[in-house]
Amino acid sequence: TDLDVRVDSVQTSSRRRSFRADVQWTALGTVGHWGHQHQRVNRYTAKVTVEAVPVAAGTTGPSFEWKIVGLDVEQETRM
Repeated sequence: TDLDVRVDSVQTSSRRRSFRADVQWTALGTVGHWGHQHQRVNRYTAKVTVEAVPVAAGTTGPSFEWKIVGLDVEQETRM
């Protein structure tokens, strides 16, 4: 199974320094139960909100880092 990330659309926000994206991604993980382990692949669809958050004051003003501040998972599908 191909592991990938896809951004379907990006909308600017009314809030400064933020945006919301419709994204899909595939995750591969190991699940353990009943004395054994196996791999599982899931596909997720979500709305992700990203914002530039101030982290420090520099000589010319604050510095910012992009942070995920919201994650609304709309669908999870086992592959």
